[in-house]
Amino acid sequence: MRVVLLGREEREEFQRVGRDVRMLVAAAGSTVSRLRRDDVSEARISRIPRDFDFAILLRSYPSEFSPADVFRLRRAAPLAPIVAIDGALCEGSGRRQEPLEGARRITRRAWFEVYRLEFERYLARDGGGLFAQPVTFSPRDDAAYLGRTLLRPRFIESETGGRVGRALVLSERSDARRALVETLTKSGVNAIGKRIVDGLSRVGEEFDPTWVVVDSPAVDSYLVLNVRVRARYPRAKQILLTFAPQFEEERALASEISQGRAILLSKPYEVGALIAALER
Repeated sequence: MRVVLLGREEREEFQRVGRDVRMLVAAAGSTVSRLRRDDVSEARISRIPRDFDFAILLRSYPSEFSPADVFRLRRAAPLAPIVAIDGALCEGSGRRQEPLEGARRITRRAWFEVYRLEFERYLARDGGGLFAQPVTFSPRDDAAYLGRTLLRPRFIESETGGRVGRALVLSERSDARRALVETLTKSGVNAIGKRIVDGLSRVGEEFDPTWVVVDSPAVDSYLVLNVRVRARYPRAKQILLTFAPQFEEERALASEISQGRAILLSKPYEVGALIAALER
């Protein structure tokens, strides 16, 4: 199986992803073809391997790869999955960016939280997994598939009718609370939403959340809030949603993340990544 890797793998934000891709490909006995941005231009189209099996685009900035680039890749391998992994400059709903029709756009965190396992399954040629689905799969289809395969087997109704897994959603925005509670409830989680101050002081001990989902506008404010949440719910895992966290901000949370006490997701969040975060 041949995997095409495009983009600036040497950038610090992509080094871990690049190493991970190469490790998985080597373990599967497959090969990686490294291409630069200009190699997918019309003038150098002959550099694209014919009938490759998988393509990964490392996007340092929104305009690095265009829909025309994806189309040229698609012409070379019509059935191959194409995944664009966004760097920090590509994340966040406030940044204008051109859609990449024909490619799945994901974040670096989503790669490790969701898509890495799916890529490993694809390399193993086991006939299943997300990337075995049609290339026309939309983000909504991805989320539905991941919800069925990642979450449903574990979060089932108990004999008493209670649900396994409880989530407390903390946000100052009522619309954000409703959306998160609805998403989690549809996935089989017993979820309630509260304003941050209310959630830290009024939710009874009997609820005992498995996860605390914090909708925070910035990492620095969360670092302070984290102490209060940890004191109030010491057994719960925290999931932080924030707009386009930068590489340096991820480092600030490195200790919490490495110890499994916190997971960082960027907004707009991917349903699949949120569901996978509950499973970790």
